[in-house]
Amino acid sequence: MNRGYNNFGHGNQDGRGNTQAYNHESVLRENIGEHAASLRSKARLGGILVPVGFVLFVIGGISMAASGSFGFPVPVLIGFFAFGAGGFMSAVYGGQAAAAEAYVSLQNQVRSADKTLINNLSFTPAQREADTLNAVKGLIRTGNLPGYEVIADMMVAKSSLGIRPEDIAVGGGGESKVVLVSKSSSAPAKCPSCGAAPRSAGKFCEYCGTKLA
Repeated sequence: MNRGYNNFGHGNQDGRGNTQAYNHESVLRENIGEHAASLRSKARLGGILVPVGFVLFVIGGISMAASGSFGFPVPVLIGFFAFGAGGFMSAVYGGQAAAAEAYVSLQNQVRSADKTLINNLSFTPAQREADTLNAVKGLIRTGNLPGYEVIADMMVAKSSLGIRPEDIAVGGGGESKVVLVSKSSSAPAKCPSCGAAPRSAGKFCEYCGTKLA
């Protein structure tokens, strides 16, 4: 069997019995915050129906045994369906709510600053940085981040800042660095560490990652 699970621990069965990973993008839509709250409310309702259904089923069973009747009293039937419906709602809406809440968290992270590097954002379902990038683009596409844009697939910033792809430089060194080029400064003639001539006025050498004066 081909099994696939997402970070929320949920899998969906296809028509041939194969388990497919839950597609968290299916919950993305306008007003993601309101949608997440609605899904969480439905999941909570399911959580209430499960114990209520169980209690009704037990009461009906005791009543049936006491009366010696072999029919199914109303409490048993109601309890049976309430228990099943509650379990279904908890599983389905719980997974969808977790996915929607991950988008809300990402939305709040982006809104907390005028500009943010994609690799500095945290998105719960993401397996790779590209997943976080696609999630940010999805929030922008659905109107959940008005006034923001993705620049060079490395940064999300307010459109009013006027940041261009050429304003972003990738530095080297011990670990990859993405820096915003200063428009007002001029590039030094040589890097004091490796002696290379920087091609732009960034804060770090593009070749060795050394901070430039």
